[in-house]
This record gives sequence, structure tokens and C-alpha cells, in this order.
Amino acid sequence: MTVLILDNPTDGFAWLLFQDYEITKNIKSFQGEHCNNRNLCGSITSDATNGPAALQIYNKDGVDVISDLSGSGQLEVYIGAVSQNKTNLVATYHAGETSSSLPQKVFGYFKTLLLTDGNATITFDDTYTREEMYGSVGSTGFISSDNYGTYTLQNCYATLLSSPYKSTVKFRWSVSYIDLVGDSWLQVYGDQIINNERSTYVKDYNASNPPQLNSYDEFIGTSMTANFGDRGLRSKGMLIRYEVEKSSNCIFMFLSFVLVLIVNFDC
Repeated sequence: MTVLILDNPTDGFAWLLFQDYEITKNIKSFQGEHCNNRNLCGSITSDATNGPAALQIYNKDGVDVISDLSGSGQLEVYIGAVSQNKTNLVATYHAGETSSSLPQKVFGYFKTLLLTDGNATITFDDTYTREEMYGSVGSTGFISSDNYGTYTLQNCYATLLSSPYKSTVKFRWSVSYIDLVGDSWLQVYGDQIINNERSTYVKDYNASNPPQLNSYDEFIGTSMTANFGDRGLRSKGMLIRYEVEKSSNCIFMFLSFVLVLIVNFDC
């Protein structure tokens, strides 16, 4: 058994983390942080030059935003503790190669950031609201339930907004994993634009109508929301991958404009 004190909380209580030694025995160093809106994470340096280094964070606000990873090395992000089968691994980053994948919002009260090699500084942005994320053209990321990969109660309500705000983009997304138990459900919806007309894009899933894993769907619009309801039943949650691409609506609008000019000229 390993025991870790999560920083020095301002409320006077010590937060202790107990973990199975068999899972953590190959980790050479540990750092613990207790972050919230009054005790911000800021920037934290992790040194894995002598072996894997774990940064473990508890945040009662239920979300942390990784905004930058500088230095060297590979960073694995787990919701919860490090697992041998990596069922709760949500992302892997390489320092200096994160321009399209960060910032990234990571849901869950507790998460582990494992630097497998190198020496890196992890920067957190604590200014984001809980439910909203922003994605510009070329960005990639994920949306997960707050306890993804662990058999327990799950929750997810997250909205991805285009950046610049209300700009028209193409959202491509797929479900990488989902555990639909009983009458639990997943709904993915968004503000869709077709031929300059706004409508609502909706996809609904349940145990009798599950999504096809790793199969991408897409729509053009300004926002995408994922909502997962567990109906009070334990499961391992869900994980969605997304990409934000340039919208073809701009080409359509340009061609329409040219066509109007030609028609007017012929008249």
C-alpha cells in the first residue's frame, strides 16, 4: 500500500490517497495536489529522468484543464489512478507536440498524470467554466464521463463550442468506448447548419441502440454537446473522441455568390 498526501489544503484537513502497491511499484516518484477554484494548480514540473513520475490531483470542482505541456517526455492522463490494463487512460501527449490537442478539459474529481520519461512542465488553466470547452479548426480532443474506466456511477454533460465563438466548423466525432447498462443513455446533439439554415443535430443511444465504436459521424455547425445519463446504475462510462475541421459551408457560400453574379450579369 502506498500513501500520498495531496498538497497542503487551505481548509486545514489533510487529503490522503491510498493505492495498491502492485499498481504503483514501478512509479519512481509521486506528487500530490489538491486543486480547486481557491487553490489553483498553476504550473507543475514533473521529473521522470530516473523513471516514471506521477502527478495526482484531487479537485472537488470535478474538472481540470491542461493547457500546455513543455519540456520533454510522454504524458499519460488517467481518470482515477494508474491502471495496469489502461482502461481509464483518456489521452497520451508528447511534450512540445500538443498544438492541436491542448487545451483539454479532463473531467473527474481525481486524476493521475503519469510522465513516463523526460522532464516536463504541465500548465493548467483554471478560468474555464465547468461544462464548456472550445475547439478551433485543427484541434482534437476527447469528452468522457467523470469516472471513465471505473465501475461506478458516471456523469457527463459537456459542450464543445467553435472558436472563434459562433464560427462555423465541421465536428467529427466517434465513441471509443461506452458501457450502456440497463436504461442508461447517451445523447450527442448540436447547433447544425445546412445550406445556411439552422437546425438541431441529434444522435440518441441506449442499450438496445448502441453506437458503432470508432465509427466517425460529422456535422457542420457551431456547437456539440455530449450528455450521458447513468439512471443511477453503475457502469464504466463512456469516451468520445472529436476533431474540429474547416467547414465546407464557406465554399458553398462562395459558389452561391459567384452563381448570383453570373445570373445577374446574364440578365
